[in-house]
Amino acid sequence: MEYRAFCKVRDEFQDHAKTLTDAWQETGKAVNARFPRGYIRTYGELRPRWPYLDEAHQTLLCQMVQLCDVNRWNLHLWDLSGTAGAAYVWHATIPVIAVMEVLSREFSKIKSFKPQQNNFFSYIEVLKANNILTDELSDELHRLRKYRNTVHLDAAKTPTIEGNGLPEEWNKACKALQELEQVLKQNS
Repeated sequence: MEYRAFCKVRDEFQDHAKTLTDAWQETGKAVNARFPRGYIRTYGELRPRWPYLDEAHQTLLCQMVQLCDVNRWNLHLWDLSGTAGAAYVWHATIPVIAVMEVLSREFSKIKSFKPQQNNFFSYIEVLKANNILTDELSDELHRLRKYRNTVHLDAAKTPTIEGNGLPEEWNKACKALQELEQVLKQNS
């Protein structure tokens, strides 16, 4: 699509979104616009990503990745900046990290690795100790684990979510997930 036409469609979409938002706020009734069909990947498309997992865990991860598809759509469609944008990026990134934690835990079980504790930190460490993860991927998973922990585990401190509303952390988490899936599949 040519850029000028793209801008016109975007601006019209924004106007419609405002009209629908105003109507929803006025009436208190949900808009219930249909989410674009075909954007959320099906279980059939997702299951082959994890051939080493049982069906129950594949189903769980399919549900999480479908949520990630919805979050990806929102992150790349809306210009949500400032503190709300930073908080939404954090919120949208948590399911991506959750998928990585489940993969790490279940792969460790399958391989009979013995993490020191049942938490993401220990799963990363046991995968690294068994030469499944590189130092770089291990470091990135730990960085993302700490990013996830910013609010929900460090609430005793005054938490802060930093960012500009752009999906940079989400994109980094997705890249790390792809790398993790690749090494787990290679080592299964």
